[in-house]
Amino acid sequence: THTMLGTETDIGFYMLAAQDIFDRCGPEHKVSVSLFEIYCNSLFDLLNARSVVIPREDGNKKVNMVGLTWKDITSLSDLRWWIERGAEQRRTGSTSANEFSSRSHAVMTIGLRSDRDGKFQGHLKLVDLAGSERAADTAA
Repeated sequence: THTMLGTETDIGFYMLAAQDIFDRCGPEHKVSVSLFEIYCNSLFDLLNARSVVIPREDGNKKVNMVGLTWKDITSLSDLRWWIERGAEQRRTGSTSANEFSSRSHAVMTIGLRSDRDGKFQGHLKLVDLAGSERAADTAA
């Protein structure tokens, strides 16, 4: 999680990826973000009060995330704000190695849409896996 989120002085993967997208897209593009967690075989929207997300496969074999919230972002500060809101919702637990170890996987998607027709131009999924502290470093 630390590598994905980063700190104020050490930028994480989420912000590095978003910066690159903002640097490359033009005014005809809209950028949006979604963030959900996988916890105990269930999916929860971290940008919408942990509402349940249901994956459904359509006739074209494409998986759609029903109930997933997308937030438009126009800057890195927008993205950071939404990531912080989502992180507050994420399941954590305490180990002897890490007081706030994530207990869930988190999937953040940055989407790029055409401003003309609203169709997706592409998306980037970044996955933050649940904490996996070494057993030798924990009281387990």
